[in-house]
Amino acid sequence: KKVIISDMDNDSNSELIVVWNVSGVSTSNIMSVYRTSYSFDEYKEISNEMCTVCEVVDVDGDSTKEIFYLNQVNVSGVAQRYARITKISGETVVLMGETKVDPNISSYTSVKTEKSSGDEPFKFYIDALKGDSQMITELIYWDSVKSELCSPFFDADTMSNIETLRDKPIPSTDINNDGIIDIPVQGRLLGGEDSSNKIHITEWTDYSGQEPVVVSNAVVNFEDNYMITLPEEEADKVKIINYRSQNCWVVCSENPDKSQTELYSILNVASDRWEEDEFRAYFSVLEYENNVVCAYVTDNGSKAGITKDYVINRITKIPT
Repeated sequence: KKVIISDMDNDSNSELIVVWNVSGVSTSNIMSVYRTSYSFDEYKEISNEMCTVCEVVDVDGDSTKEIFYLNQVNVSGVAQRYARITKISGETVVLMGETKVDPNISSYTSVKTEKSSGDEPFKFYIDALKGDSQMITELIYWDSVKSELCSPFFDADTMSNIETLRDKPIPSTDINNDGIIDIPVQGRLLGGEDSSNKIHITEWTDYSGQEPVVVSNAVVNFEDNYMITLPEEEADKVKIINYRSQNCWVVCSENPDKSQTELYSILNVASDRWEEDEFRAYFSVLEYENNVVCAYVTDNGSKAGITKDYVINRITKIPT
């Protein structure tokens, strides 16, 4: 499944890390670590463990690479999952540190890394599915002051990661192109707790500092593969009417008397229907292989200052 060749202890001889698929097991692999001779004509296995994620990087900034991996163990019949860092020392693999992570996941979908900068440590952002559609992101880093591996989102009471749990599998990404990975956190309901549509605001959150910072708000239409970015000052002023059977969202403003004024509508149309007269008033916003996301600004929307460019700049593809 994966082979990594790297000099892990700066002795001019490379180590070989092989991650093997296990027949009949989809959620775990075997990680074997071998020491090699300079000419690669001799191999000696020095470690063999079960793992899922496996990366070789310099985690603690000492200019030698470590093995970062996740594995699952059963303690008294209870599944527990750990993130671990090991280092090559002579003829052995030594555990540097470990930390618990959410054990109740279906699969890991991506691993992103963020290099250390200033006081910020090297970080791993690991997206994981829970069930068929829910997702979390594990944030894991090495604390050089305490000399320990940390997973700040793990809740010891619930044995889970509640902080980043969202209902849809929206992956972490650098949403504002500042070089820092942001995590999509499921925030408050659009329109408040009494909203009938149950559309949550997704808060793209930067966890790089002492306190988390929301860098962007959006509402995500996962089924139709787009999201609408909402500036903070607009997030509590707009409503969305969801016509699910028509693949249509209508964005509205709320009036003082709680009535709604339709501003613009967004429609997902099959590509082979896009040229039909029915959609002549709409303009294309996003195009995919088999469908077009299009929009229409109402007269009331135009009076409120909503333009074609305004809508196009607000609607983007969901990160992958």
